[in-house]
Amino acid sequence: MLRRFLLGALLPQNYDLTLGQERVAVLRQKFNPFAYQLMLDFSMDAGNRLDRRIGLAAAILLATIAGKQSE
Repeated sequence: MLRRFLLGALLPQNYDLTLGQERVAVLRQKFNPFAYQLMLDFSMDAGNRLDRRIGLAAAILLATIAGKQSE
């Protein structure tokens, strides 16, 4: 609640993408007062279990949802 109403974009968020119990990607929000930026890290997915297009689609969906919430 604090993040959403009081601090807004001042607290960057991190999201883990997992398949089963294994973490395969991390989405990290970068603090930028002018633009919404996400860093997508697939380095822990050495076996290429997650299709990169799915990870990119998840990042785009997350950015879209965050943009709608800030309006």
